[in-house]
Amino acid sequence: MSDKWYGETVPDIGFVQLAVREVPALKLATEKFYLKVGMEIATIGYPMGDQPLTALGKLNQASPLLRHGIVSSLFPGPPALPHGFSIDVMQQGGSSGSPILRASDGVVVGMMSSGIAEVRVARSTEATLAYSLNTNISIAEPAHILQKALDQFRNTQPINVDKLLRKSNHIFLQTHLGKR
Repeated sequence: MSDKWYGETVPDIGFVQLAVREVPALKLATEKFYLKVGMEIATIGYPMGDQPLTALGKLNQASPLLRHGIVSSLFPGPPALPHGFSIDVMQQGGSSGSPILRASDGVVVGMMSSGIAEVRVARSTEATLAYSLNTNISIAEPAHILQKALDQFRNTQPINVDKLLRKSNHIFLQTHLGKR
């Protein structure tokens, strides 16, 4: 494996601390060669925000959308721990941050990051219009990079669930019962 790094210097990853208990965690794949070109994957999330969940102005579903595809390529080639990868599930607004699961066992192999757009130009005698079309090429952050970021976050931002619960209960009481 090459020591040269081809990925982003600082990946665009954010974490949210939730004041909940006893919620099962998703397992992150971190073993070598956990990503393979052609491997079946699934994504779960809310592409395009709440638009697909509503029709005729009414809520029709509250669950996320599950989509199926394959790993298209590994960056910068087929290394043991790639710097990134692409999938053939279309990246749309709202789906970045969605987990990418290994279809065979549900283990998280990555996170949706960005999509590749095809830029086109329409010309007439009076005007030129440049526009882009989404493609089915989406870029993803590998799970081992997510694990490194999560470990670093945990080391710099200790999680105190009891404190979070007390704070969120206080906010809940203030919001719903009025300040006393």
